Order: sequence, then structure tokens, then C-alpha cells
Amino acid sequence: MEALLKSIHSGVIQANVLAVISNKPTALGLETAKRFGTECIVEENLDNLDSVLTTYSPDLICLAGFMRILPPNITAKYTIMNIHPSLLPLYPGLRAPNQAIKAKAKYSGCTVHFVEEGVDTGPIILQAVVPVLDSDTPEILADRILGQEHIIYSQAVNAFIQGRLSRTPV
Repeated sequence: MEALLKSIHSGVIQANVLAVISNKPTALGLETAKRFGTECIVEENLDNLDSVLTTYSPDLICLAGFMRILPPNITAKYTIMNIHPSLLPLYPGLRAPNQAIKAKAKYSGCTVHFVEEGVDTGPIILQAVVPVLDSDTPEILADRILGQEHIIYSQAVNAFIQGRLSRTPV
């Protein structure tokens, strides 16, 4: 999220961040958002999320570190992007770098995709590939992937904002 906020505040992405919403009061992203002067909301109950989002009427919702499955009423109503640390459809869900190393993959990477009902499903927007080295630990691989995540998530959001990418909620 910090990379997106930096891109927006530096003018690379011409967008307005309406709010950062977290289900965890101690989420690091809330502190990051506050540093950028962004309104922060904590909503631990997913049943209340739609009413919170309705207040803002966002054109796009960007997930970053949100580790909960969104309910169908949210995924059907809003255009939502997510970043995932694997080359989907490979290694969906948690601990994707661990899965890649365990599978002895030669390459891994990250995926920006639109969110649908389900875990790491939805149309793929962009992917970036990184090598998996014999010396990699899951943490080292995750760090290498994170560098690419920062690049392609900003590119995907920018494409959407500029009208070069669209998604009608399902």
C-alpha cells in the first residue's frame, strides 16, 4: 500500500485516496496511511463493510494485506483489485512463496487481478516473473517478489485510472 500511496502523492498516479479500511486495528497499513494524511477506518465485522464502502462510493478498491475473503455482496458491487505473491493460478492462498519453494519451481512472481468471489480468483491484469534461486528461503523470495509487486500494482491502478482498463463487477 505504501508504494501506491507514494505513486499517488507524487503525481505518478492521478487519483484520490478516499480512505484506508482495515479489519485489524493494529495493521501497519493504517500507520502508513496516516503518514500520508489519509482517513483511516477500522471495521472488524465484514457484515458492516458494505455500509462503510457505500459512504465513499469508490471507483476502485485496492486490497493490500487484507487477508479475509470478501463476501459476495461486496465482490458483486465494487470493482476490486488485489495483489498476490505468485503467478496465479499457481499457488493461491496463503504462503505462496513457501509453496513455490516446496514445489521446486524455477520461477515465481506476482499477479494483480480483479477480485471475484473465491480465493485469488478473477481476471488477471498484470504479472511479473522473478527467478526462484536454489539459495532462496521463503522470506528472501517474498522480498524479491515484493519489489515487483510495488511496480505492477501501481501500473495496474494507473491503467484503470487512465481508462485503459475496465472491470464491471460481476
